[in-house]
Amino acid sequence: MTFPELAAVVWDMDGTLIDSEPLHERVFYATCRRHGVNVSDLDAGVFVGVHQYDVWHAVAHRFPPHVTMDSWLADLDAEYLADQGSLTAMPGAAGVVQALHDAGLRQACASNSGTKVVAANLTALGILPFLQATVTLDDVTEGKPGPEPYARACALIGVPPERAVAVEDSITGLMSARAAGLRTIGFASNRHVADKPEFHALADRVIDRLDEVLTLVGAPATAG
Repeated sequence: MTFPELAAVVWDMDGTLIDSEPLHERVFYATCRRHGVNVSDLDAGVFVGVHQYDVWHAVAHRFPPHVTMDSWLADLDAEYLADQGSLTAMPGAAGVVQALHDAGLRQACASNSGTKVVAANLTALGILPFLQATVTLDDVTEGKPGPEPYARACALIGVPPERAVAVEDSITGLMSARAAGLRTIGFASNRHVADKPEFHALADRVIDRLDEVLTLVGAPATAG
C-alpha cells in the first residue's frame, strides 16, 4: 500500500525521529531509584509511547506520600535535559524530513513528551525549519492514545486528517493517529513493541528504515 493524494506527514518524536527511548528508560529508572522505589519488575518497553502522566499513575502507588506527580515529573525532565548531549537521530531521519519538505509535503510533530523534552529533541535533530507545527503533551488536554495530538497537528498545518499519514513506533501512538483519522506507518525501531500483533493491526504499513517513508508517499530521496 502506498499513500496517494497525500499532503502531509505527521511524525512521532521519541523512538521515531530520535533515538531517545534508551535515555527515557535510564531517566525513569534513575529517578525511581533516587526516591527509593524499585521498578525492576517492570518489563522492558512497557512504557514506550506512554506519556508521563499515565506512567506516573501506573507507578504512583510505589512512592512515599510526599512525592507528588509534579515533583516527579520535574525530576524526570531535569535528568533528561542533563544528558541531552547523548541524543542521536534515528538513521536517515534528517534526510527524510528534508526530502519530504523539498517534495512539498507539509510536516508536523505530534509528541507524547512535554515541551522541554521536545525542544531538546528538536535541537539535537536540527529539523525545526522543515516542520510547520509541533504538538507536545503540554499542548493538549489528553495525550496519546487519544486522538487530540494528531487532530491538533493536522489542524495547525491546515491538512485534513484523511490526507495525512502518521509515522509511529508505538502502539499508543498508532492508536492515536488512527483515532484522529490519519493513515499510519509503523516504524519497527523497537522489536519488543513491533513484534506485537497489535502493532501490525494498527499500522497500514510497517517499515524497518525511515527512508521507506519516501517511497510510500512518492517523494524522491535527496542525493547522498
